[in-house]
Amino acid sequence: MTHKHKNHKKIKVLIVDDSISMRKFFTSLLSYDNSIEVVGTAPDPLVALEMLIDLKPDVMTLDLHMPKMDGLTFLEEIMAKNPIPTIIVSSYAKDNSDNALRALSLGALDIFPKQVLSPGMDVEPIARAFIAKIKAAALAVMKNQILKIQVIKQEPIQKLPTKLKIKIIAIAASTGGTEALKVILSRLPPNIPGILIVQHMSAEFLISFAKSLSKFCQFELKLAENNDAIFPGRALLAPGDKHMELVRNQNEYVVRLKEGPLIHGVRPSANPLFSSVARNVGKNALGIILTGMGSDGATGMLEMKKAGGFNIAQDENTSVIFGMPKVAIATGGIDVVLPLHNIADRIVEECLKIEINNDI
Repeated sequence: MTHKHKNHKKIKVLIVDDSISMRKFFTSLLSYDNSIEVVGTAPDPLVALEMLIDLKPDVMTLDLHMPKMDGLTFLEEIMAKNPIPTIIVSSYAKDNSDNALRALSLGALDIFPKQVLSPGMDVEPIARAFIAKIKAAALAVMKNQILKIQVIKQEPIQKLPTKLKIKIIAIAASTGGTEALKVILSRLPPNIPGILIVQHMSAEFLISFAKSLSKFCQFELKLAENNDAIFPGRALLAPGDKHMELVRNQNEYVVRLKEGPLIHGVRPSANPLFSSVARNVGKNALGIILTGMGSDGATGMLEMKKAGGFNIAQDENTSVIFGMPKVAIATGGIDVVLPLHNIADRIVEECLKIEINNDI
């Protein structure tokens, strides 16, 4: 589906990077789409501050390693005063990756991997991916992003009884989802049924994201590996660039990671996950769709609902981008629409519903 930017005006972008070659490269990538206009480029945050006031861009791209003021300090200042949809441009190096994730917790919306330019490289797929992130950022509701980061961490829920209706919880999220997941997962009890998560993000950053997200949980959270078992007290995050499915292996559930084409422009996609959960878990599954652009997850959620599962969508008032939840609701796969801060409690409520058959 296509998303038109509000008022059909061009999306104005400010590129902040200390490298002139990178500023030129990102400008050239965005020239592939005539609905985007680079209105300025800045070599450091002090110049960028002036440009933000003068040019009023819709989206800013930000390199974190810069002279005169470090990118995180600059970002924190901007988000406190006048939040602007921001995409962090970062290399995969571990320190950079950790800083990029810290930027997400300060209000940045997404991370784009810094490319190593080589002669003759095909830039079109890079341009496509970059443009998609810019367009998503331009649709973001920044007050929801900042509000979410300010949500006071609720006390985690204590242990659940062992006989539960819900066996598997499957979650999909995209832009704005990294912080939404923290809000939900930090509240869930240590023996929560097995959780499977698809968060759209570059593979390399997912490694750091899994580590940082696990610190908020009372249970194990790790990047999924092929044939990992799924059981209470364990959450598995789909690694980048592979689709993740659930299969039944004798008397346990395990994950299978698969290569395969992009689905709705993404890999991992939530649809193969949700479809596999519908087939194998049926009425004992709980599906959740969170903030994000596009339509990923909607058809799989409908399959889960038809198989007797229970599905929750994040509401518009707390979504940074009300794209994926909106399509899932319109497709008919959603049972209840809730604000972000009520989702964890509803998950627990659904888990506690009485279920006679507890064979797996």
